[in-house]
Amino acid sequence: MFNFFSKNKKQAKPEIQEEQDLDIQDLIKLLKQAHIKLTSYTGGYSGEFTSASEFKRELSKEIDEISNKNKTDLKNIWTWFAPTCAWDDFVGMDGQDLGDKIHDFADKWRKRQ
Repeated sequence: MFNFFSKNKKQAKPEIQEEQDLDIQDLIKLLKQAHIKLTSYTGGYSGEFTSASEFKRELSKEIDEISNKNKTDLKNIWTWFAPTCAWDDFVGMDGQDLGDKIHDFADKWRKRQ
C-alpha cells in the first residue's frame, strides 16, 4: 500500500513555557482588588476573624507591609486565600477566581523561597 502521509514531517511538540518571574507588584495589585471587594462584606466569621471588616483591616496591614516594608513572608496571604479559608468564608464563589490567583501566586512564591 502507498502511504500518503509523509513520515518526514516533524511532529509538533508542545512548547514548554518557562515560568515567568513572580512579580510582587502583581500580587499587590491582586491584593488591592481583594481589599476593594471586601468592602461589600461586613459580617460573617472565619477562624481567626470575627467579621469581614476585621479581615479587611488585617489584609490592609498585610498589603502595607508587603508594599512599603518589603515583607516577603507570604504565610498569611497563603493561608487566608487558600481554598475553604478566610477569603472563601467571606466572599464565597463571588471571589473564587481572584482568591485562587492570589493563593497560587503565594504558593509559587513560598516554594521559591
